[in-house]
Amino acid sequence: MKAYRAGIIGCGSIGGRYDERKSDNNVYTHAGMYRTVKGFELICAADVHAGRLDEFNRFWAPVKCYHDYKEMLRNEKLDILSIATPDENHHEIILDAVQYQTPRLIFTEKPLAMSLDMAIEVYKTCQSENISLVVDYIRRWDENHQRVKELLGGGGLGAIQSVTGYYVRGLRHNGCQMINTLQFLFGKIVSVQVMGDDGLGSLTGDPSMDIALKLENGTPAYMLSLDKLGYGFSIFEIDIFGGHGRLRILDGGQRFELFKTDIDPQFPNFKKLMYVDSYLKKSTYGSAMKRGGRQLISFLDGKTGTPDNTAIDAIDDLCVIEAALNSAKNDNRPIHVQRYQN
Repeated sequence: MKAYRAGIIGCGSIGGRYDERKSDNNVYTHAGMYRTVKGFELICAADVHAGRLDEFNRFWAPVKCYHDYKEMLRNEKLDILSIATPDENHHEIILDAVQYQTPRLIFTEKPLAMSLDMAIEVYKTCQSENISLVVDYIRRWDENHQRVKELLGGGGLGAIQSVTGYYVRGLRHNGCQMINTLQFLFGKIVSVQVMGDDGLGSLTGDPSMDIALKLENGTPAYMLSLDKLGYGFSIFEIDIFGGHGRLRILDGGQRFELFKTDIDPQFPNFKKLMYVDSYLKKSTYGSAMKRGGRQLISFLDGKTGTPDNTAIDAIDDLCVIEAALNSAKNDNRPIHVQRYQN
């Protein structure tokens, strides 16, 4: 079996550190995926921080390490390249990767870029060189999130009454993950309206906004940021109410609580929400990166078509963000989402 040569630019938490410090057998990083999924060979890595690069090298050796990612791109022939750097670097590094070499696939962290125009530019550039571009929206590869999508699509909660997502750390940085997850579970967001202040948040240049969303099926949804007055804790949760039950996605997608309606034993003329054990009880989040890696292998082998988490999905998320920014600029008026036409 051919081993696909892999390299990583950015050796921080999602690049490798989460797996270096984990206390379980799960996989949470790019390096962990390349080392545990059969068919990959981790060849090289680059990071501007010398101390962190040394830590990475000691844990993941053998791997050739570079302080200058451009030198790595010039020297190494790769089949797949991971980009796990800060958000603002994604655009430049993707363009450099295409300039210095042409890997078959670039696997980048979210967001694809810091603006819609920049995201479209890198997508078109990769497309012109026949390079596939995949974005790490990990929840699409998580088995429990896929089960939730099936549950909702099959009417398992009845007609959806309301959806609320909670996030922190910027509309682009983590808000794009919320938007992507909501669109994965419920379909397209067709319009947005910012609620209240639009310039607050804990990331400079990337505000955390409260936004009312309208889904294509008419269901109201909301994104509420919890770091407008400072970053006190991490949270990424979704609360879904349907006519027949409630589903809470907690702990960043690692825990699920399912409730179904039943007769209240104390007040039998009322129904109440009752917690039920379900197939969602066991977390599958820790195996999502491996599931994604296996899909990438299958794609590179030519056995399956376009992988999940395409650049087009990531561009669509930025279309929603662009509409939210326009809402903020226009006195928080509702704004219809203008989709990118490939």
